[in-house]
Amino acid sequence: MGKCLNKPRKFRPNILTARECRNIVHEATINPSSSAWQLVEKMEKTSQKSVSLATVKRVLNQADLHGRVPKGKPFITELNRRKEARIRLNLLNIPIESWHMYYLVMKAK
Repeated sequence: MGKCLNKPRKFRPNILTARECRNIVHEATINPSSSAWQLVEKMEKTSQKSVSLATVKRVLNQADLHGRVPKGKPFITELNRRKEARIRLNLLNIPIESWHMYYLVMKAK
């Protein structure tokens, strides 16, 4: 006859539930500029659990979110917009034959 015993677990139990992991990934995708520390603080407020930074990073890495630095946008001033508009207006006056030369010069920059 078989014995009804509690077998020891092979691994440690997870600190976060699947829903909490999804919430971390959701918060990171909504606000890509948020750091892992900010996500840790937010998780501690919402779930009242102490979560380590490594745990949050591990959850993000499993979701293929590596590095919490967002893509930077170029700073375009009003003066640079006007310069770009003048360049485009001047391009309208260039004959079609010289477009190839203009393209090579712009590509070299």
